[in-house]
Amino acid sequence: MIIKKFKNSQDQINNYLQLSTSKISLTMDMWISITSLGILAVTIHFIRDDWQFDHFVLDVLYIPSPHNALVIKDAIVEIVSKLKIKNRLIGITSDNEAKMLAATREIRTALNLPGFRYYLCAAHVLNLTVEAAFNTRIIPGPVKKLRIFISTIRNSLKQMDRLKEYFRIEEVKFKLPLSDCATRWNYTYFMLDRALDIKPFLVHLKSNQKTLTDNWPTDEKWEMLAELANLLAPFALIIKVISASNYLTVGETKLLFAGLKAHLDKPRNEDYILQEQVDEMNCVFTNYFCEINEALHIPAFFDP
Repeated sequence: MIIKKFKNSQDQINNYLQLSTSKISLTMDMWISITSLGILAVTIHFIRDDWQFDHFVLDVLYIPSPHNALVIKDAIVEIVSKLKIKNRLIGITSDNEAKMLAATREIRTALNLPGFRYYLCAAHVLNLTVEAAFNTRIIPGPVKKLRIFISTIRNSLKQMDRLKEYFRIEEVKFKLPLSDCATRWNYTYFMLDRALDIKPFLVHLKSNQKTLTDNWPTDEKWEMLAELANLLAPFALIIKVISASNYLTVGETKLLFAGLKAHLDKPRNEDYILQEQVDEMNCVFTNYFCEINEALHIPAFFDP
């Protein structure tokens, strides 16, 4: 299934690729559907001869079980062979999952491409770094309680009406509490940031219902959640930049990651409540940062 304007015409894709003689890179995105089907999306990236960057989805494939490196390799090799772009292929970007790394090695060997490179997915590196904080002992409990508190309000017309009334009394524009998504850490950040912003209004609701009373964070937990929001704010901003960009150049990636490294390395007080979380995040991020920083040093220097 070819996406964009090419429909199912292989000739159209081949003709379009002839608009450029430049090198080509691919992006692999693998996920499992709700029916447990393995789905692989392959996107091509290249520069046309008029120096315009171009990219489009080549194919979205069903990957039969087992969803291992060899099966993924076979799918990519088949696409590359059909399009006759082997000699122009210089690299692949994917998430950093073990099977994707192994698949990339298999692709390089199968196509006999000694100069072929694997590039880490910047967004996935950020996800792994933030997950390192969320997986520590003191974070899940307060976040879960706040999630229940916000969900209870949003699912109750009565509580929502009361909340709106508090805003009206204070003559403040109403701001809706934001719900969380357990699989999207930036949604958790948005929930925290909004809850902290409207906390003076939310506090009036905590005694209205047992579920709300039981899940209202203590002052100490609110302090911790505020520090967590501050810690995650630069990550959320960079994810927004990455998501809003039509494409992200290596120079920009290097600069953004250098900023995050400085954010994690900045001196903090000895009694800083989230030092354990910063240490865990730094451990994960530094591991990837060193690899990315070295790999992108020369390309970033020449990045226009």
